[in-house]
Amino acid sequence: EIIGNSAFKDCYSLTGNLVLGTSVKTIMSYAFDGCKFSKHYSKAQTPPEIDSTQFGGTKEYLGVPTGCKAAYEESIWYWRFKTIEEVEF
Repeated sequence: EIIGNSAFKDCYSLTGNLVLGTSVKTIMSYAFDGCKFSKHYSKAQTPPEIDSTQFGGTKEYLGVPTGCKAAYEESIWYWRFKTIEEVEF
C-alpha cells in the first residue's frame, strides 16, 4: 500500500493520533504535511519507505510493533522522532 504525494497535505483538521496499518509500504512526499498529530504509530513490521520531506521537523513519539524498534532506529525514521517505543497492537 502506498500513501501518495501530498495525500493529506494541509489537512489541518487531522489531529489526534496517526496509526499506519500493517500494509503501508511507502509514504510519498509531503503526504501528511501540515497535519497536527499528537502521536504517530506504525503497525508495519518493516519501516515504510519515506523521504526527507515526511514528518518534517522532529516529532515527539513513534510507537512501533514489539521487536521492531531496531529496524526503525536503523532507518530514516530515527531522524524524524525523538522517541521510538515498542508497543503491543
